[in-house]
Amino acid sequence: MYRRSEGFSSFPLYKMEIYFDSYPEIDVDEFISFINSTDPELSGFQFSKVRLNSAPNAHCHEMFTGTMNGKTCFFFSVHDMPSPDGEPLAHARLSREQKNRFAEHRAFGMACCVGLEDDSFRPFENILMVYKIAMGLCRCGAIGAGNPITNHFYDRDRLLGFLEDRYESIEGEPLTLWQSIRRNHEPAELLMYFTHFEAGGADWLGTRGFSYCGFPDLFYRLADERDKSRVCEIFFMLFHHFMAHGPAVKPGDSMHYKWPIRFHELPIEIDPPYQVPDMLMITLDR
Repeated sequence: MYRRSEGFSSFPLYKMEIYFDSYPEIDVDEFISFINSTDPELSGFQFSKVRLNSAPNAHCHEMFTGTMNGKTCFFFSVHDMPSPDGEPLAHARLSREQKNRFAEHRAFGMACCVGLEDDSFRPFENILMVYKIAMGLCRCGAIGAGNPITNHFYDRDRLLGFLEDRYESIEGEPLTLWQSIRRNHEPAELLMYFTHFEAGGADWLGTRGFSYCGFPDLFYRLADERDKSRVCEIFFMLFHHFMAHGPAVKPGDSMHYKWPIRFHELPIEIDPPYQVPDMLMITLDR
């Protein structure tokens, strides 16, 4: 068992916030058609709309739930109010103009997956599902969406642009976005990111999103600025390795990539500035 952030639940909650200029009129049939057609490789999904009573002062008027192979595993709700949690947006990696644009939203949606996993549904598929919901809502008028797991925020054009970008297999075969993520693990930015922070009087580099793909987030104590690019390269290599072969790593294990990489428990006094389901520290023998 890996160390977890204090207070973290027994399973990760995959979620995204979607932002609107005003409360949207969602074309339910078009939305469900997009969800069911954008990724033909993954079948077994069913969406249904939950009827809610619009009580006085109620801010949530619509909710959708989704099942896979008969199991309820994801939902999203739409609220006619700004998001009450301004913290992720305040720290989003956006230009000032983009932050101001997002901050002006007057309604939001919350998409969540509860962490379904079986032989045909690896953990990162939960992340893909919330992206599909966000893209579907952008097609229904949302101005953009934010992923608090990786701290990535995208306006509507960029988010939907991922669907139009060109992807190929190693053999040159055209791939959809979802096929590219499953086979090439790209674009990796939809699943993970690296973050620099200070803790325990030292500089650290940590991953964000690894845990939500089914393997531990990794942390490295930086010796100097030159370390940063080197460790980013190693993190990126490990991401692709874990996506292809699974984690199968625990404290005391080692691997070799240019340098021997050793895995350790992260010292208890080192507390990352974001919640992490599972975490390990790495060191390099040079």
